[in-house]
Amino acid sequence: MKKIGEVLKSEREKRNLTIQDVSNTLKIHPRFLISLEESNYKIFSNVIQIKGFIKNYSTFLNLDAKNIMAFWRREYDEMSSKDKLNLSLKPFRNEKFVFTPKFFGSFIATVLILVFFSYVYFQYRQFSKAPFITIESPSQDLEISKNSIEIFGRTDADSEILLNGQKIIKNPQGTFAVNVSLSEGINTLLFTAVNKLGRESFVTRKVLVAKRTDIESEEDIKKEEDSVEALEDYLKIELEVLEDASYIMVIKDSTKTFEGVVLLGVKLSFSAKNEIKINVGNAGVVKLYKDGIDIGILGEKGEVIEKIYTKPSK
Repeated sequence: MKKIGEVLKSEREKRNLTIQDVSNTLKIHPRFLISLEESNYKIFSNVIQIKGFIKNYSTFLNLDAKNIMAFWRREYDEMSSKDKLNLSLKPFRNEKFVFTPKFFGSFIATVLILVFFSYVYFQYRQFSKAPFITIESPSQDLEISKNSIEIFGRTDADSEILLNGQKIIKNPQGTFAVNVSLSEGINTLLFTAVNKLGRESFVTRKVLVAKRTDIESEEDIKKEEDSVEALEDYLKIELEVLEDASYIMVIKDSTKTFEGVVLLGVKLSFSAKNEIKINVGNAGVVKLYKDGIDIGILGEKGEVIEKIYTKPSK
């Protein structure tokens, strides 16, 4: 049977928490937490301190503190005297009894029932609580000068992650990375983790895209004018996100040119010699212009579509 320290460590690692994460929240020095996980009680000043730390640690991990303390007391009683503190717990009464096969069978049945219901209760607690979510980059609100940013984060393996309502693909371990296109000014990124019971957790980041200087704007305009003149005979597509956000992937002449989540207010322009293929994850918020002509909204909200546009033959 696992020791209490192993149970605490296993649950902490399952939640992708470090000793320092727990220490910062519970205000318990890391060396005490490490000693608890190693079932090494020699560094503690008294038994009351041990019990208090174990109770706080198990409650923080959403474990049943009452059961944890009961198992710990039995574990502590069974330890050799050299591994215990030089303090007395409640004396154990060594009463005489007869160990019979019937007693053994009843004991095993009771243990199995307790283990089963403990597992069911633990699973229920896992699903009923709000899912874990963290955004590792950017770790805080920030200001940048470019109109896109790479996002990295983690959530529970069985939870979905959405950015401004648009679902983000994550790997089986719960980590995710996505490129996000931004508009000039303040962009609010709302990350939502949703588990199978519909419980939600939220994290918000605000990213300010600084305005370009007049000189930079004039240079960009000149470059854009030269580019438009050079690509006059090309097929031209412009996409505009009108609400929330949408995943967009663009393939020009069989080459993937863009992939990421595009936020409200962002406009993207693409030119190709022959063909432009577009994949959209939220068609109801994306408007398309082809060669300057307003084609309109691409579909319904939440609808995933693929569109292919080709240059007409002369």
